[in-house]
Amino acid sequence: MTAGPPSARLFQSIVEATDESATVSVLLDLCRTSPALRLWLYDDFARDPARRAEFARVLKATDRPVQRFAELSGDGAGWQDERQRLRARLAGATFGGLTFDQLKELIVRYQAGRGEPAAFLLAIEWRRHRRSGPLPPRLVRAAADFLDAALAPGGAVLLRQLARAVELAESFGNRARLRAALGFTDWWKLNLLLYLMRHPAPSYRTRDLLRHLTGQGLRVSSRALRQFCTEHGIVRDMRPGRPSPDRSTAARAIPPPPSRPQRRRPAG
Repeated sequence: MTAGPPSARLFQSIVEATDESATVSVLLDLCRTSPALRLWLYDDFARDPARRAEFARVLKATDRPVQRFAELSGDGAGWQDERQRLRARLAGATFGGLTFDQLKELIVRYQAGRGEPAAFLLAIEWRRHRRSGPLPPRLVRAAADFLDAALAPGGAVLLRQLARAVELAESFGNRARLRAALGFTDWWKLNLLLYLMRHPAPSYRTRDLLRHLTGQGLRVSSRALRQFCTEHGIVRDMRPGRPSPDRSTAARAIPPPPSRPQRRRPAG
């Protein structure tokens, strides 16, 4: 393929490529990025006819997603049981009532500002991986799904959202630019969610969250913070009581009472 502007190269890739050449290219990239695929091809698939037959059966069954290569060989039942057991054990959320996945989704939503989270996540992940070699298979699949949705009737708005997300992704190396792009409200909420991720706990005291935001130079009212927590189901620690200040803090906050001269008792 001859060199040229990006639009020309994209056009040529569609016109000149065949399904076979594209498939070979995808297979090679998958093998380069997935040691698990290489191992499965070299061992399970190449050496065991029974496993090749199991793979053929899985190819015909399109009603359920496949998570691991072991499932292509009929060895995935134990892993599925263990996965369900771990999910059940981790069901008790550790981030104020949120699971890790729920918290991560919220972070991406506020990183995206007022844009489409899927467009932002695609832009930021693509930007991060594009210089390190072949793109991860999950990202290639996500890009194909996103383009399919964008080209569907009424999906053109996704392309505009992607253009905005690309501009936002370019701000991620500059904290000041990112804060300006997101705006104050989304910025303090993002900082609060990142604090939760770094400090897992069953619940959080309002004053601790406000103290963290104040330390970041973000003045937020307790009412706004409570509304945010309620909106997203973040559990606040409602136990009564105030924090006990240390002696040095108490000494600075409460001045000692003035000393009175002692009266001498008369002799006799």
